[in-house]
Amino acid sequence: MTIETASSIDRWLRFAQFFVAVTALVAALVYAGSRSERDEQQTKSLEKMAGELGKIQELATAGNAQIQVIGERVRGLEDRVTRIEKR
Repeated sequence: MTIETASSIDRWLRFAQFFVAVTALVAALVYAGSRSERDEQQTKSLEKMAGELGKIQELATAGNAQIQVIGERVRGLEDRVTRIEKR
């Protein structure tokens, strides 16, 4: 191999290494961007679900309070029935 051939091969190898490095960098940036976008969408979905869970908890608390009131009323009615039966 002549010095010119070796130099030419060395130049092409450096170019190929540079091209591979640039391609890898671009691919990493594209992947990071798409990952960031996915993470953002998942965060929005999780925030929406958390809001909905909060509403469900509020409704459940209100429902439990209503159940307690109904339970007290039923106990009152049972007491009345028991008194009436004793007469």
